Amino acid sequence: MSLDEAHVSLEVKVNNNALKLLTSGIDISTPEALAKKEDCLHEFRRWNSKLKTYLAVSPHERGTIAANVLYLRRSYAKVMLSLDPTKGELAHDEFIEDYAQMLDLASRILEGLNDYSTVNSDSGSKPTKRHFSVESTVTETLFLIGVHCREPTIRERALELMRLYPRREGMCGTMLALSLGETLTGLERTACQTSPPGSCSEGPWVCADHRVTKIQCKDVSYQKVAILLRTAGEQRRGSEGKWFTFHKTW
Repeated sequence: MSLDEAHVSLEVKVNNNALKLLTSGIDISTPEALAKKEDCLHEFRRWNSKLKTYLAVSPHERGTIAANVLYLRRSYAKVMLSLDPTKGELAHDEFIEDYAQMLDLASRILEGLNDYSTVNSDSGSKPTKRHFSVESTVTETLFLIGVHCREPTIRERALELMRLYPRREGMCGTMLALSLGETLTGLERTACQTSPPGSCSEGPWVCADHRVTKIQCKDVSYQKVAILLRTAGEQRRGSEGKWFTFHKTW
């Protein structure tokens, strides 16, 4: 197995198996769905074992941008598959260590890309084609952490990396993801701080009631998008939530 082969194999497992299951609309808590999730996780473990075997005999590939991207992509999919849907947003609290490791990988990838760009710019070299979806993998990971990880240090670091390394690729431009992440974080923090004593529910850092559970987008114009943020408490009370308008960055 080469890194290119590992990338192709991983994308098949992520897109054809994991994401297909998670976006199928079926109840993820059913025995059938849980069995499929376990099959996907088993496939990831097998893939990880093969990659470790390859890196053991190819030490020059360890710690490279390509290898780190693969591990980051794998970790992202593993977390998404492992979340307990019955716990809602509180389920993310069980993956703080995973998010910290993913954040470290993302940081090393971005620093490596920045150093690579600087060297090539100084030398006048033409950029080489990358075979790994670096930008989308990193952007989606930082967005996931910024939105769903409520541990403040990790969450703020994810937003900081988006500020330091703005990119335009991925499911949305990094600056749009950053603006949304900052707005969502401020909304959750303010909601808990301004709530009457005794009105918050369970959950560390941000209580379950004040965590955003719904994000909905709609186009306003060619340059702007409106995004709805609704907390669990607002949903329970039948409130629509709050709309925010952002400039598109792609």
